[in-house]
Amino acid sequence: IANNETRVFLELHNKPSRVDGFICKLLDSKRKFAVGTLTATHQDQLREYFSKAKISILPMAVNSTFFLPSRSEFEDEKIGYVGKGWSSGEDNKLHELISSAKLVDDEANIPIQWEFLGLEPNYKSKMESEVGRYSWINSKFNFINHVSHDEVPKYLGAMSMGLIPYHD
Repeated sequence: IANNETRVFLELHNKPSRVDGFICKLLDSKRKFAVGTLTATHQDQLREYFSKAKISILPMAVNSTFFLPSRSEFEDEKIGYVGKGWSSGEDNKLHELISSAKLVDDEANIPIQWEFLGLEPNYKSKMESEVGRYSWINSKFNFINHVSHDEVPKYLGAMSMGLIPYHD
């Protein structure tokens, strides 16, 4: 959460886990962001975590049957990003997600694995350097270059929350 101008959009398919709920409430209290979900029922459930955020139904969102079976509440928390560092010649500013992760690391006493999937090799190096600028208590990072489309569901199914940075 780099500054008040940073916008984050969360697409949630399930009720937030313990760490997700903490992060959702923290984001809701500190920054402007939006949440997308598939159904009106889930939209109502998410209001428990988001008193300020706009919660939208996304009928074109990915169907949750695409993902692997639900994660166990006792598994390590894994929060991830899937995509490139650069899109259409523009920096996706993923470094802002690292500063957001630092805020969570400072506030939460929960071990979290942050996973960034699909980065270009030079962008992966840039992100590793960004992580190295901070001292981490509970967080670990994994930066993965391109994987085949067939492998993506395996990674997505292991994540408790996905991150998508949006910018003006």
